[in-house]
Amino acid sequence: MKILFMSDLGFRRYKEYIGDAAIDAMFEELQPVLDEADFRMVNLETPFDNGFEPIIKSGPNTGSLAEYVYGLKALRADAVGLANNHTGDFGKDGIAYTCDVLKKNGFPWLGAGDNLEQAYRPHRFVKDGQTVSVLAICENEYGIAGPNTPGAAGYRLGLTTQRILEEKKRGHAVVVYFHGGNEDNAIPSPGKQELYRFFLDIGADAVVAMHTHCPQGYEIYNGKPIIYSMGNFYYSCDTVEGWCDHPDCAFFSGYMTMLEFKDGTVAPTFHPYHYDWDRMELLKGERLEAFNRHFDEICRPIADPEELQRFFEGWCLIGGAIYVRHAQYHPEMVESQRKVANMKNAFTCEAHNEVIEAFLTMCYNGGWDRAAAYRDQLKKWQKIPL
Repeated sequence: MKILFMSDLGFRRYKEYIGDAAIDAMFEELQPVLDEADFRMVNLETPFDNGFEPIIKSGPNTGSLAEYVYGLKALRADAVGLANNHTGDFGKDGIAYTCDVLKKNGFPWLGAGDNLEQAYRPHRFVKDGQTVSVLAICENEYGIAGPNTPGAAGYRLGLTTQRILEEKKRGHAVVVYFHGGNEDNAIPSPGKQELYRFFLDIGADAVVAMHTHCPQGYEIYNGKPIIYSMGNFYYSCDTVEGWCDHPDCAFFSGYMTMLEFKDGTVAPTFHPYHYDWDRMELLKGERLEAFNRHFDEICRPIADPEELQRFFEGWCLIGGAIYVRHAQYHPEMVESQRKVANMKNAFTCEAHNEVIEAFLTMCYNGGWDRAAAYRDQLKKWQKIPL
């Protein structure tokens, strides 16, 4: 069985529907890869918005018109992940509307639901007597499901472990489709490596992750693949000026992951691409070679725990102060969501929390000079010259 995993899909940029033909053209080059797969899965990171009131949060509320469900049709998606930090951007009405649009158009979804139990339901791909169960999980930012409230499947150690063990007991292969990590950082954190390896240690057969807005590398751990981040899939923004407006910005490059399940093994194949607002381009020739050189470079530190830690310390020089500055309590936070939003996200999101802890440890123990060289390399990797 071959399953093609795509990462974050979003049509936030568009205030009007651009039409079926434009979307067909956007994804035309990907069709041969889609043809190779038995099943295809993508993460929808812009929920469908019908004029709902946005929730109060840190960061943007991102949505798209319901007509953009056609993008899922053009990609021939067999399942749609909703475990991400934007699914709940328009509250319970937005979640219900998104799920209703998917249902009416025949798309099964996972990673969100009316409550935590529903959000953690796996999707099962079945072919020729073989079953692969996929769990879609995200970090605990905003719009997270509770025992009796709708939202996305925020990571919980006990529930994730329970689901993996249940699916393995059924004789299924298990993939954890995880949305998390540090945005714009080409190297995964030590905490993410520990977590994803743990999933495999307790029985999962693969981890496929995303969220970072740039590609990260992969490793084979005890014979099983961990894809740390595929980067963006097609993720459009209102503007990129001053953020990722350079043509080589890693924001616009990523890769799809084909997992082949055969005779008890899982083998990954990668399909790199570059995109602009009009189309996605499968990389070939010299452009593919350039991407692969970058990919090889960002994979190397993953095999060395000490090097991985040093790169994370370098990342803390870039992002640590951003989160630590929110760690100041004010009495008005008790009665104001807006006042507490930034601080909440800094501490409840696992990726942000890991940065805060490491940054404060560096403040206490020192090590700034060593980290500076790694910071500079990480900044270079925020561009992929193709």
